[in-house]
Amino acid sequence: MESLQPDRSGEVRGQSREEVLKKLAEALPLEDAVIDIVEEEGGGFVGAAYHKDWMLRTLYQLVRSMVTKMDPECKVKVLLREDQGDFLVILKSREPGKFIGHHGKVLDALQMIITVAFNRNFLVHKEVTLDIDNYRRKRRETLERQVREVVRLIEQDHKERPIPNLLPKERKVVHELLRDHPYLTTESRGSGPNRTLYIKPRELKDKYVPEIPVESE
Repeated sequence: MESLQPDRSGEVRGQSREEVLKKLAEALPLEDAVIDIVEEEGGGFVGAAYHKDWMLRTLYQLVRSMVTKMDPECKVKVLLREDQGDFLVILKSREPGKFIGHHGKVLDALQMIITVAFNRNFLVHKEVTLDIDNYRRKRRETLERQVREVVRLIEQDHKERPIPNLLPKERKVVHELLRDHPYLTTESRGSGPNRTLYIKPRELKDKYVPEIPVESE
């Protein structure tokens, strides 16, 4: 099915969001579009609309132009996850390790470059997740298993334990996993490549002091 034309509106301005939406609807059918509207510092609003098919094609072409330099046979699949409001790019290659790198650093770098380049087209930032061979899901599952094992050990002897060699994004995941834990908490120590995450028992900030009734004379 051919995409609707035009693929995107130009920027339009108005004194309200409703006025901007009305102008965008005159430029592009909005039922299959992603709409960006932001408030301007000097007052009023600016908006733009982008056909979803155009966004997917643009992202596909951008990714394809980059990854085929690393693997000419690399396959690219691009999805718009409307429930999350972001884009998922899935790569398929006979050499996934080339795209992943140590601790996923190559994959992260590619994702950052693609995200920056893709967002030059829009008023509002669009998140792009790049994955290959389900690496990100597998890595998170491995990390969650590791955390569960450490938690099990601490609950037995009540001694803090480190989880070394984590990337900043992985430390953030662990912090979030244990944020609401009733007994354990997390702490990062050190700096640079030596920064290490520790899981430890919570300390009671406020000790309970019972009220002692004062007898009247």
